[in-house]
Amino acid sequence: MIEMVDNQAQCLLLDYRNCSLVDFAEPYCENRAPEMLSRHIPLSLFYQCMIRKLLARFRCTDLDDYLKTRAMQSQSDHLGGLFADAGIGTVLIDDSVTNSSEELLSASQLAQLTNLKINRVLAIEPVLERLFVANDTFDQALRNLERTFDGAIADSAQSNLKVVALKTSLANGGLALEASTVASARTAYHPARKEVLESNKLGRTAAYNYMLAQVLELAIKRGLPVQIRASGDQQATLVDVNNGNNNPLAFQPVLRAQRYADLKVVFLNSYPFVREAAYLASVYPGVFFDLSLANSLLAPDLTRLYYEALSAAPYSKLLAGTGGNSQPESFWYGAVCLRRGLSEALKELTEKGYLLKAQMEEVERAVLRSNAINLYDLH
Repeated sequence: MIEMVDNQAQCLLLDYRNCSLVDFAEPYCENRAPEMLSRHIPLSLFYQCMIRKLLARFRCTDLDDYLKTRAMQSQSDHLGGLFADAGIGTVLIDDSVTNSSEELLSASQLAQLTNLKINRVLAIEPVLERLFVANDTFDQALRNLERTFDGAIADSAQSNLKVVALKTSLANGGLALEASTVASARTAYHPARKEVLESNKLGRTAAYNYMLAQVLELAIKRGLPVQIRASGDQQATLVDVNNGNNNPLAFQPVLRAQRYADLKVVFLNSYPFVREAAYLASVYPGVFFDLSLANSLLAPDLTRLYYEALSAAPYSKLLAGTGGNSQPESFWYGAVCLRRGLSEALKELTEKGYLLKAQMEEVERAVLRSNAINLYDLH
């Protein structure tokens, strides 16, 4: 089994073993409504398949039995077993989630509990929020921006966690990033700062747009790829399909700008815009993408999605990500489904003459491991 680099993951719950059937279903639905989690998600085909695989793997009679079984295991034994079974060796984790009412397992704690190689993805918006709070004026914030981000990276290194990428939600405003002048950003700064002070939330303003542009340039200087999660919700969310701006094609003005010629970006959770993300990856040297949560939530359709991705994009541009969060089984099932979908897509491409049989392992290794190692400098 090729050891996988999980390019996209969030935190586990600290006490994930103490959960109800509804809690267990949370990673597998965009809508946290109790009726969806208790009544409808258990009737989803991908979810039922996951439960059957879990019960067979742990020799349990039903989900209640499984939850009792894992509750009796130590966290290290349970987590180690799941990640080893899924063939996950390295995880890139964003542990900046602040909108959860429950205590979360940090990246450092996960590293201590497992044999995983853990690297941190530094979320841009929380750092910008701290920057806005700490600086009364736009000019002060602009002067301190680079120092603030470098400080966050250094703090992570002191915790033995290397920051290998930055990550942005684009302040939940979609992928069409408007250019802002210094004058407009300066004018917008005080209202934007007031919003952060009152709501702890950074909105999509001219001040934000200008600062983000500076961060993208800083990412280039520091050699850090920027992951883009257009939906913005740092909990498990595929994409707000009603917002056309979440189409990766809307980000093209940034990709075309000369100032960002050396920027490397990763479009996360590309569904339902797999074809568009793959197209951009086929045109721009610095564009990469993954399917993340689709690996679990669209498991029955994964072969087609990977076939579509590999039909349009060079296989050097496709990354593996589980979108795992909250419950460790979401990492496990995402990886299991990813491997199956990718393998079946490669077989189809081989049968149709687009891929040599001798190349199959090379492509599989690239997607599961090598591409991420090269992009994030994980050597």
